[in-house]
Amino acid sequence: MVGWRPPIIFLISGLSLLILGILAMAGGISAVRQKRFGLSLAGAICALGSGLLGILAVIFVALGKREFRDEGLSGI
Repeated sequence: MVGWRPPIIFLISGLSLLILGILAMAGGISAVRQKRFGLSLAGAICALGSGLLGILAVIFVALGKREFRDEGLSGI
């Protein structure tokens, strides 16, 4: 088995899961800080692959929309 390489599908799926995980963590941090609703919701949607916890994340972020500060373009 000299020179055996894993199939390219492993690389593609691994990188996809890495990107989804990073987005989910960024959205979680944004949700804890109550800064950006859009990023928080995107992070919760990226966490849907984790099963029940992802579904609960989407529900709780959507229900807590009024708790987020709207920065808009004032942060520029």
